[in-house]
Amino acid sequence: MLAQDFHVDPTTISPGMRELEKYGVLEIKRARIPKGAGYEDRDPNQYLLGMLYSEKDMEEKWLGMEKLYGKDKVAKAREFGFMIDKGYSPKVAENFIRIMKEYNENAVRKAVKKVSKMRPDNPLRNVGYVVGILRKEKF
Repeated sequence: MLAQDFHVDPTTISPGMRELEKYGVLEIKRARIPKGAGYEDRDPNQYLLGMLYSEKDMEEKWLGMEKLYGKDKVAKAREFGFMIDKGYSPKVAENFIRIMKEYNENAVRKAVKKVSKMRPDNPLRNVGYVVGILRKEKF
C-alpha cells in the first residue's frame, strides 16, 4: 500500500492522486462495479501517466485554441471542464467545444451540472457521460 511504503497518512493519497489528475499529470481509469455486484467485486483502477507540458507550452496550446475557436468558446469549454475537474485539459475543452456545436450551451451546462454533482471518484464523472445525458434527455 502506498501509504505504508511512503510513511504517509492514507487519507493523503486519494486527494494527492485527484490533484495530479486535475492537472493532467495522471490519468485514472476508474473501474465500474458490475451490476448486482459489491464494491469489492470491481476491478482495480488503472493509473496512467499523462503528458507533461511546460507552462509556456500549455499557454501556447490555449492561445492556439482561442485563435481557432474564439476566446468565448474556449472559456465556456474550460468552465465546463473545471466543473468536472478537467479544466486544465485542452483535449477536454476541445471535446466540450464540439459538444456545444451539436447541443446548445444551456443543455450542455445542465448535463455537466448533473455530472459534476457525482462524487469525484465516480467513473461516470467524465465528458462521455455528459454526452450520454445529452443524447438521452431533452433539455
